[in-house]
Amino acid sequence: MFKPDRIGGAMKTQGIRLAERSDLPLLTETLTQSFSDDPVINWFIRQDEHREEAIRDNMRFILDWFYPAGGVYTSEDCGACSIWIPQGYVEGQLTEEERRRLDKRKASWTTEEGLWRLDLLIKLEEEKKPSYPHWELGYIGVRPELQGKGVGSALLEHMLTRLDEINVPAYLESSNPVNQPLYERHGFRVIDSIPLPDGPTMMCMLRNPQVSLFNIHIK
Repeated sequence: MFKPDRIGGAMKTQGIRLAERSDLPLLTETLTQSFSDDPVINWFIRQDEHREEAIRDNMRFILDWFYPAGGVYTSEDCGACSIWIPQGYVEGQLTEEERRRLDKRKASWTTEEGLWRLDLLIKLEEEKKPSYPHWELGYIGVRPELQGKGVGSALLEHMLTRLDEINVPAYLESSNPVNQPLYERHGFRVIDSIPLPDGPTMMCMLRNPQVSLFNIHIK
């Protein structure tokens, strides 16, 4: 597995950097705010007075789970965050006790029907992921007051530049149609979809490596 920030001299893009573990509390809040109105999150998350708390704990779990993969990026002020996941990443095997704690934690996020929806979502996503080497943009979020200022584009460009250098595709599943034009401007195209029962449709998008001065070799 390559280390993204060791590619191309680890240059930064508009203040984008690899997150440190000490950033995770702030990044949890950033993702909580940016995903509060997300159609897919709200398809499975509980819809009562504990909704925001459930989203927050879900986002902290996601950050803790994927942080060891080395693909969590942020802006200097932690007002934006992206989580990139290498193909085949497995954090580790859970013990029976850890699995019981995780099941209890998941149950706090939602209802019985919501748990069924969450398990179905994970299954459908796994079925659509490419089988060849790639990095997946699992999550990207920008705090509301920073949206529309190019921070999301900077997060995307930071990693996509590195993937272009080593000729590796990028993949994502767009949970919100509002974001699709942003992804398309950065070279992603729709290759499939995931319709959720009584819910939104996620768009599966792929970006093949772009030709650049970094990956042209004169022979």
